[in-house]
Amino acid sequence: MKKSGEKSYLVRCDRRVLKKHIPALPARIRPIIVDFIDNDLAIDPLSAGKKLHGEFEGYRRAGINTYRIIYSVDTAERTVDVVSAKHRQGVYKQSLKKTKKR
Repeated sequence: MKKSGEKSYLVRCDRRVLKKHIPALPARIRPIIVDFIDNDLAIDPLSAGKKLHGEFEGYRRAGINTYRIIYSVDTAERTVDVVSAKHRQGVYKQSLKKTKKR
């Protein structure tokens, strides 16, 4: 995880991520994921994760242990929208299909 650099993106989290996903994470992994969202995604979201393909085109994923953070990046607006932060098992079916691309 990258720690140096200036935050150049505004990171926004979907309400479900803040109210359900993050509180449901195990206590040992929660601060690591929150730190990653607050820092790594704000500094350089394009290199922080990998592009998704197919029906999830336009989204990226970052892996921390067995957890996935799913997000989209708008380089023109310099924003990152986090749509999911869950265990990798079922994260795509459960989270992204409910999220509509803006």
